[in-house]
Amino acid sequence: MNSSLRLFLPAAILGIFPYGLASAATGSVELKDGDALATIFSVTNSENAKKPEFLKSLSIKPVIYQPKDGDGAALGLSYQLLLRPYVVDLIVEDGPGTSPSSWSSKMLTLDAEVKGVYHAKAATNIENVIDAKGLMTFRLGKGEWSTKTAVGGSFAKRQDSDSQETAWEISETVGVIFPRLGYSQAFVRTVLAYVNPSNNKAREKALGTEAENFKRLEIEAFLNVPINRGMLRKVELRHLLFSELAPPEKIKDAGLNKARLSSVYLALDNDFFIAYTRGNVPEDQKSKAVLTLGWSTNIK
Repeated sequence: MNSSLRLFLPAAILGIFPYGLASAATGSVELKDGDALATIFSVTNSENAKKPEFLKSLSIKPVIYQPKDGDGAALGLSYQLLLRPYVVDLIVEDGPGTSPSSWSSKMLTLDAEVKGVYHAKAATNIENVIDAKGLMTFRLGKGEWSTKTAVGGSFAKRQDSDSQETAWEISETVGVIFPRLGYSQAFVRTVLAYVNPSNNKAREKALGTEAENFKRLEIEAFLNVPINRGMLRKVELRHLLFSELAPPEKIKDAGLNKARLSSVYLALDNDFFIAYTRGNVPEDQKSKAVLTLGWSTNIK
């Protein structure tokens, strides 16, 4: 299943999610290869971005979670490991007959990622999922615009139950940078996933039998706005929408065919952050809210 399915955290906006740091640049914006945006905007003419690295990034974030409906705060740890062993730079030098509207950057990569959140009170945490995925990704870049097409598979498992999912997916992402707005950045990602649920008690109860494979549409919208005033470095907003395609009536009646999740992330000085997440994900239909305080440490 896609990182967007789990907020892995990990895909992306919250400091709750485990995104690493390695340099890449688009225009005058410094991007981090493990960050949500870097997966879109890493299409660049930077030589570092074109080099395959077995270990692309490794990020660990100690955090304190405060659930809205829980019995007090608890310690946690988010993490992300990103491998990129294969990169092909598809740029051809300009020559006679080259169109000025041609894409200025083209790249094919093979990525593998493991990310998740360990939480002492896992049942109260929305992002209580361990996730692994492998993707073949084709990136295009031109000026402030970038696109990313990816195909691959994933595995996700909840920490507080035996529920898990494997999935095949294809996704398309369109990203843009706004130079006149302080190099604010945004992207919209659409994912079509073919999901194989296992030990999903909620679906099994609703269907009265073993849960079957199903197709799911996922849409993610993300906005990053640099602030750089006082202690505040940036603000990131994210919204995720999940919708099962052609669900059985029993799944619709149980409310298991849709989920949505919203988050706000404030990046502070010295790699500290505050994040607030509210909603639910397909693996856990119960709506939850959690406030997260943390610090980001990036080994690579």
